[in-house]
This record gives sequence, C-alpha cells and structure tokens, in this order.
Amino acid sequence: MKNYLLSLMKTHENLSLGECMHLSGVSALFIEEIMSELIEEGLVYFDNSYHLNVDARCTLTISLFRNSNRVHMFYRIYNIVDKINVERDIIKKYINIEDIYDIIDTALSQYESIQVIGISLPGIIEESRVISTGINELENINLYGLLNRRYTQRILVENDVNTAAVGFYRSSPQYKNLAILFQPAVSYAGIGLVYDGHLIKGKSNLAGEAQYLPLAFTKPPLSLLQSREGFEELLMKYIQSIMAMTNPEAIGICCYAVRSYDRIIDRLKKIFPKEKDLPLFIQLDDLKDYILIGLNAMCKEKEKD
Repeated sequence: MKNYLLSLMKTHENLSLGECMHLSGVSALFIEEIMSELIEEGLVYFDNSYHLNVDARCTLTISLFRNSNRVHMFYRIYNIVDKINVERDIIKKYINIEDIYDIIDTALSQYESIQVIGISLPGIIEESRVISTGINELENINLYGLLNRRYTQRILVENDVNTAAVGFYRSSPQYKNLAILFQPAVSYAGIGLVYDGHLIKGKSNLAGEAQYLPLAFTKPPLSLLQSREGFEELLMKYIQSIMAMTNPEAIGICCYAVRSYDRIIDRLKKIFPKEKDLPLFIQLDDLKDYILIGLNAMCKEKEKD
C-alpha cells in the first residue's frame, strides 16, 4: 500500500486525506500511518494536504557517444516524477574517467538526493567491462567497478542502443513489441529489442549486436557504408532479421544516410507477402532523448532492487 500511495502522489503531487481515502479505498487511520512513514523518509510533507517532495529522490543519467572527432557527454538529473532538473552537454576531443568523475561530483554537489547513477555508451558491456565501445579512452576498463568503489549510489552501466530501445518503448506505450535499429555512418549497426514490454539483452549482453548476425552481403558491412544503396542493403537485411526473430509492431530507424524507406519496404514485401507482417517504420532523427529517457527508467528499476 505504501508504494501505491506513493504512486498516487507521483501522479497528483498533492492530495488531501479525503482524496487519498477516495482514491485508495482504505481508512483514514491507515493512510495517516503510511503517510507518516513517507514523511519520515522525506518523500512527502504535510502542509494542509499531503505534498510530494519531488526532489527527494533523483537519478543522474549520462550518455557518452562519439560524433566525428569529438566525444559528447550529455547528462540529465531527473526528479522523482521524471522532470528534468538539470541538462548539460559537454564536448571534448578526448575523455577519460576523470571527466566522468567531474560530472558525477558536480551533480552530487547540487543534488545530494541522487540515488542511482546511470551511464550509457556504445559497445558491449561484458562482466562490468566495456568493449568495442568506439571511445578508445574507455575501452576495456571496469567502469562499473571504478564507479562502485568511488560512490555510495547504485551504479548502472548500459549499452546505448538498449537504453534507447527502452526510451522508445516508454515514449510509445501503444506498442508492446518494438525495436530500434541504429546504423552509424562509419561502424557496425546496433539493434535494441523490446519484446512484450521487456528489453532483450541475452545471456552475456550480445543480443542486438548486428556484427555477429550470419548475413550474406554483397560486400563486407563496413564497405557498404560508402553509398546510399549500401546503407539500404544493410538496413533491409537487419530489418528482415528483426522481423523474423521478434516480429515487432514498430521499428525505429536512426540512419542519417537513408531518409526514405520506400525501396526497402518494396524489397521486404517480396519476402513477407502479407501486409500485416510488416511493422510500422518510424524515422528517428536522434537517439539522445530516447537514450536518457530509457536510462532514467532503468535507473528507477535499479532503485527498487
């Protein structure tokens, strides 16, 4: 009942005792007892009615990604109702672990109520190490271990396309099964899969790593990144694989080299003759927002552990 009343407070932010009774269907005495506990925990305060302390629990989300010759460190601090309190974008030619410490230390000096620190970056997260990340300075370091030893907050380190898939799902509640396909200009694609509302990561976080798919291309995948036709071939084969594996309702595609999917759809119709088999294709201009929305949602789940 405590979690239910807290969820009501997150929805309404302030409620009278009578409104709490009406919405929950429980007695005034029981509500007052639970609210006293929430007040003691600092989550709620009373001022003629019960008010949610929206900054009592915050999450820090950091997205790291390379763009051309620069590394972006984009971070947000979310409050308990998922409002963005702070948003910053730091751009550097090179980064190291000290740059990440600086962001976290600055955020904690502003919001001591940060409960979970989440970091999203490209690559495979393998036993707390980051490999194949594209950010050379962070390659093969135990990022989780370093952060866990330095900070008392809970730590989450996740692949960027996986967090984007969760954010895409949270932003598109009408779909239970969906995917994100991200094809960068100069490296292998990443695929994020959400099935029946759950992120698919696999035994060792390899799910969605397109470079391991046993697909036949006219050229090596990286060689196809020289022309629009090459990008279309890659997207078509990856989409075909996604459809065969999870048959999603929607696929969000982020690929700056291809802005129209008509030719891809025509080719897919020859493979999947039933119109109902084809998902809705949604063009995504940028993954940053989805990454941070998804990372925040995953941090909130981590907080419950």
